[in-house]
Amino acid sequence: MNSKRIVALLGTLIYLVTPLSATAATITFTCSSGYWDNENCWDPAQVPADGDHVVIPANKVCTVNISTAICDSFDVDGTLNIANGAVLTIDSDSTVDGGGVRLLGATSKLKLLWNPSPPPPDPTRDVYITSTSGNGKIDCDDGSIQITSELQLRLISRVEITGTVDIYGLGGTFVNEGKVVVPDDGDVITVDTEWGFTDTPGDRWTVTGPNCSLIFRASVGQIDSVSGFGNYQLIDNVNGSSFIRFEVAADTGGRLEMEGGYLDIRQNVFMGDDYMSNRHMQATGGKIVVDPGKQFKHR
Repeated sequence: MNSKRIVALLGTLIYLVTPLSATAATITFTCSSGYWDNENCWDPAQVPADGDHVVIPANKVCTVNISTAICDSFDVDGTLNIANGAVLTIDSDSTVDGGGVRLLGATSKLKLLWNPSPPPPDPTRDVYITSTSGNGKIDCDDGSIQITSELQLRLISRVEITGTVDIYGLGGTFVNEGKVVVPDDGDVITVDTEWGFTDTPGDRWTVTGPNCSLIFRASVGQIDSVSGFGNYQLIDNVNGSSFIRFEVAADTGGRLEMEGGYLDIRQNVFMGDDYMSNRHMQATGGKIVVDPGKQFKHR
């Protein structure tokens, strides 16, 4: 047998006995309460990695306690906490039910990241966060939801996002197909994604608490205006310091519902629909403040 054939055979044998690289797995949290980086709390017994699908069963509480936590996606029927200073990165569709996802501090972060290599023919990716029960919630004591891509990544949220949170990111778009609620004294939600934001009929952007605010910041990629049909609400327990602010132009078929507080208009904003009675403004209190040279019109 010549030397070249021996080398070829050895190469084949080495290939056959070399373990394959780790493949994506479904990893289930098993502790009644525990930390993400504790491999003994997972089945199989390994900390989730990029590409893995994570399951948090009912009555289980998993707390992300590291800034490098990553998985492909998650199904939450228990509770998934993200501690102050911790970051959880995902890039695929996920579900939230049970106790939901909770951001626990100013530096806690849920991060959506999509930078494929090589870039695909379609430069846009949609990631859905949905709820099987219809009661899913991302509850934010504070923190951020970052939507980032070198291309264009859209987070389509079909759950309630509530509390204090900054929704932002280069290459990101935020699509509200559920509810965004600012409920408790002093809560603030800002939307500051590069490619702007939108919504669909029946969705809600709602301020319900005293001294609360919902702020839409100017977006570089928002070509002309926001196109959507969601309703903007200042209702329930709002006071004179509660507001919704537009720092970006908006043209939406949704309506304004206002019981108090104020609408702060810093760019041209058009709401409502001349031909649909359920898109007409409902206002029993509050005020509308428009910057000089800008317009507000409710059809």
